[in-house]
Amino acid sequence: VQKINAFKAPREKLLCILNCCRVINNLLLNASMSENRVPGADDFLPVLIYVMIKANPPQLHSNLKFIQLYRRQAELVSEAAYYFTNLVSAKSFIVDLDAKSLSIDETEFQESMQAARLVIRETRIKAPPALDEPAD
Repeated sequence: VQKINAFKAPREKLLCILNCCRVINNLLLNASMSENRVPGADDFLPVLIYVMIKANPPQLHSNLKFIQLYRRQAELVSEAAYYFTNLVSAKSFIVDLDAKSLSIDETEFQESMQAARLVIRETRIKAPPALDEPAD
Protein backbone atom coordinates (compact mmCIF):
# COMPACT_ATOMS: atom_id res chain seq x y z
CA VAL A 1 0.00 0.00 0.00
CA GLN A 2 3.03 2.27 0.40
CA LYS A 3 3.49 2.06 -3.39
CA ILE A 4 -0.02 3.32 -4.20
CA ASN A 5 1.39 6.49 -5.79
CA ALA A 6 3.29 4.40 -8.33
CA PHE A 7 -0.04 3.49 -9.89
CA LYS A 8 -1.76 6.01 -12.12
CA ALA A 9 -5.18 4.57 -12.94
CA PRO A 10 -7.91 4.34 -10.29
CA ARG A 11 -8.32 0.63 -11.08
CA GLU A 12 -4.62 0.01 -10.37
CA LYS A 13 -4.76 1.97 -7.11
CA LEU A 14 -7.83 -0.03 -6.09
CA LEU A 15 -6.05 -3.30 -6.91
CA CYS A 16 -3.19 -2.19 -4.67
CA ILE A 17 -5.69 -1.70 -1.84
CA LEU A 18 -7.36 -5.03 -2.60
CA ASN A 19 -4.06 -6.88 -2.48
CA CYS A 20 -3.20 -5.35 0.89
CA CYS A 21 -6.63 -6.19 2.32
CA ARG A 22 -6.52 -9.74 0.96
CA VAL A 23 -3.17 -10.31 2.69
CA ILE A 24 -4.62 -9.03 5.97
CA ASN A 25 -7.71 -11.21 5.54
CA ASN A 26 -5.63 -14.31 4.77
CA LEU A 27 -3.43 -13.69 7.81
CA LEU A 28 -6.53 -13.36 9.99
CA LEU A 29 -7.93 -16.59 8.54
CA ASN A 30 -4.69 -18.44 9.24
CA ALA A 31 -4.46 -17.05 12.77
CA SER A 32 -8.06 -17.96 13.58
CA MET A 33 -7.80 -21.57 12.39
CA SER A 34 -6.45 -22.64 15.77
CA GLU A 35 -9.50 -21.06 17.44
CA ASN A 36 -11.99 -22.77 15.10
CA ARG A 37 -13.71 -19.53 14.20
CA VAL A 38 -13.98 -17.32 11.15
CA PRO A 39 -12.73 -13.75 11.51
CA GLY A 40 -15.18 -10.98 10.67
CA ALA A 41 -15.27 -7.23 10.22
CA ASP A 42 -14.72 -6.77 13.97
CA ASP A 43 -11.35 -8.45 13.49
CA PHE A 44 -10.46 -7.00 10.09
CA LEU A 45 -11.00 -3.26 10.65
CA PRO A 46 -8.71 -2.89 13.72
CA VAL A 47 -5.93 -4.74 11.90
CA LEU A 48 -6.41 -2.56 8.82
CA ILE A 49 -6.21 0.57 11.01
CA TYR A 50 -2.99 -0.72 12.57
CA VAL A 51 -1.50 -1.56 9.16
CA MET A 52 -2.37 1.90 7.82
CA ILE A 53 -0.77 3.59 10.83
CA LYS A 54 2.40 1.52 10.49
CA ALA A 55 2.59 1.75 6.68
CA ASN A 56 1.64 5.44 6.58
CA PRO A 57 0.98 5.36 2.82
CA PRO A 58 1.79 8.63 1.09
CA GLN A 59 -1.11 10.87 0.11
CA LEU A 60 -3.69 8.31 1.23
CA HIS A 61 -6.52 10.84 1.37
CA SER A 62 -5.81 12.06 -2.18
CA ASN A 63 -5.58 8.52 -3.51
CA LEU A 64 -8.88 7.51 -1.91
CA LYS A 65 -10.56 10.65 -3.28
CA PHE A 66 -9.09 9.94 -6.74
CA ILE A 67 -10.55 6.41 -6.68
CA GLN A 68 -13.93 7.73 -5.53
CA LEU A 69 -14.04 10.34 -8.27
CA TYR A 70 -12.63 8.40 -11.22
CA ARG A 71 -13.37 4.72 -10.68
CA ARG A 72 -16.59 3.72 -12.40
CA GLN A 73 -19.18 3.13 -9.70
CA ALA A 74 -20.41 0.04 -11.54
CA GLU A 75 -16.96 -1.47 -10.97
CA LEU A 76 -16.78 -0.49 -7.31
CA VAL A 77 -18.90 -3.39 -6.01
CA SER A 78 -18.57 -6.61 -4.04
CA GLU A 79 -15.13 -7.32 -2.57
CA ALA A 80 -13.63 -4.11 -3.96
CA ALA A 81 -16.37 -1.96 -2.43
CA TYR A 82 -16.12 -3.77 0.92
CA TYR A 83 -12.37 -3.30 1.24
CA PHE A 84 -12.47 0.26 -0.10
CA THR A 85 -15.19 1.20 2.40
CA ASN A 86 -13.14 -0.34 5.22
CA LEU A 87 -10.07 1.63 4.16
CA VAL A 88 -12.06 4.89 4.05
CA SER A 89 -13.36 4.05 7.53
CA ALA A 90 -9.85 3.29 8.78
CA LYS A 91 -8.56 6.60 7.40
CA SER A 92 -11.43 8.49 9.06
CA PHE A 93 -10.74 6.79 12.39
CA ILE A 94 -7.04 7.67 12.21
CA VAL A 95 -7.72 11.30 11.25
CA ASP A 96 -10.27 11.75 14.05
CA LEU A 97 -8.25 9.82 16.64
CA ASP A 98 -8.45 11.22 20.16
CA ALA A 99 -8.41 10.02 23.76
CA LYS A 100 -12.16 9.49 23.83
CA SER A 101 -12.16 7.26 20.73
CA LEU A 102 -9.52 5.08 22.42
CA SER A 103 -11.26 5.16 25.81
CA ILE A 104 -8.16 6.45 27.58
CA ASP A 105 -7.31 9.47 29.70
CA GLU A 106 -6.48 12.68 27.78
CA THR A 107 -3.12 13.04 29.54
CA GLU A 108 -2.12 9.47 28.68
CA PHE A 109 -3.18 10.06 25.06
CA GLN A 110 -1.12 13.26 24.75
CA GLU A 111 1.94 11.63 26.34
CA SER A 112 1.68 8.64 24.01
CA MET A 113 1.25 10.88 20.96
CA GLN A 114 4.31 12.92 21.97
CA ALA A 115 6.36 9.74 22.45
CA ALA A 116 5.25 8.51 19.03
CA ARG A 117 6.23 11.83 17.42
CA LEU A 118 9.71 11.54 18.95
CA VAL A 119 10.11 8.00 17.63
CA ILE A 120 9.04 9.12 14.16
CA ARG A 121 11.42 12.08 14.26
CA GLU A 122 14.33 9.84 15.34
CA THR A 123 13.48 7.28 12.67
CA ARG A 124 13.54 9.95 9.96
CA ILE A 125 16.91 11.25 11.15
CA LYS A 126 18.52 7.78 11.23
CA ALA A 127 16.96 6.42 8.02
CA PRO A 128 19.20 6.40 4.94
CA PRO A 129 17.81 8.25 1.91
CA ALA A 130 15.57 6.22 -0.38
CA LEU A 131 17.00 5.13 -3.73
CA ASP A 132 14.83 7.62 -5.59
CA GLU A 133 15.78 10.56 -3.34
CA PRO A 134 18.83 12.69 -4.16
CA ALA A 135 21.65 12.45 -1.65
CA ASP A 136 22.61 15.60 0.29
